[in-house]
Amino acid sequence: MKKEGILGLSPYPWVDLKDPSCPNNGIHIAVPNFCKSHFGKGDACKNHYEKLSKIGVNNELVQCPYGFASQKAFIDGRNIAITSIIPWPRLGGKEEKLRSESKDNHRISSENILQAINALDTISQERSLLIAEELKHYSSALHEIRKINRAIKHEAERIVRFSGLNYDLKNRITSIEKSSELMTYQFEILELIANEELATLDRKTKSEVYRIFDKCVRIFDQTAHNKDVRLNIGGSSPVAMVCDKTFPIIATVLIENTIKYSIHRGEVSVFISIVNERKARIEVSNVTARKHSEMPDIFSKGVRGTDDNTGHGFGLHLAQLVARQHDTCVELLREPIDSSSEKFNFYFDLDIISKSK
Repeated sequence: MKKEGILGLSPYPWVDLKDPSCPNNGIHIAVPNFCKSHFGKGDACKNHYEKLSKIGVNNELVQCPYGFASQKAFIDGRNIAITSIIPWPRLGGKEEKLRSESKDNHRISSENILQAINALDTISQERSLLIAEELKHYSSALHEIRKINRAIKHEAERIVRFSGLNYDLKNRITSIEKSSELMTYQFEILELIANEELATLDRKTKSEVYRIFDKCVRIFDQTAHNKDVRLNIGGSSPVAMVCDKTFPIIATVLIENTIKYSIHRGEVSVFISIVNERKARIEVSNVTARKHSEMPDIFSKGVRGTDDNTGHGFGLHLAQLVARQHDTCVELLREPIDSSSEKFNFYFDLDIISKSK
């Protein structure tokens, strides 16, 4: 079932103006049959909602070409239109009169439309306050765990610097240090799961993209021995403006996923190339078992590539959120190798401000 959040409580039909489609049913009044049969036939409905998307929220009803009325509102962080209704007092016109003669129960007073919008807005604001309060407690608890993790990392670093360690023990302590660094990335992912608004923060940090992915590769190289994969990174090191709070999540998620689904003793490759003066391409690829001729939308929340691996299906969804924050989109290219395996190649293009030296 499609989840619509607060707008699922709308008593009247509504449309998301960012991605207008046939109106959604209200819980009190359904979408009129006329709208269902006429939406998408010609540009009349499309032009109507485009017009609404460009005007301000001013509590004014706007009549569509077929005589129905719509009113723009800002609810639950989205510009929407309460729509497909015949208002009272009437706006007038032949088309409105024709629509009002329908047996569909879509006649409603302008006052009730405003009351519904105000009620939805109030519910949305109260929900946001409750979430904000919960996040304060969540962030406090996460802060305490982070303090413990930092203590582990610093102690591991201190021990590694001790010259008396033999190679094997030093390597094991280094693995603990890298695991602690990986935990730091996981905390960022947890924060983004709890508050996706973090993926709207400004991109203020000038960063060498190669360094971010290289650090992630080095961390996983110490912690992914159970899969016995080889991690390689190569290519260029362009500079981009990123959000330092969220951008490393893309590296963590893509590398972690390619390791998770890689064949045993396989290879995970990260390659960064210059597309042109303004863009770079980042590719993370592996060879995986060929199990599915068709796959679900693995970038949707809660969707996993297979049922035989752990995880809750949030990683790639979050990586896509962060990609969009950086005005790009993660794509997946699948290339069959033989009857039992195929190459998975995650890639995205990124705006850059300078090329490698």
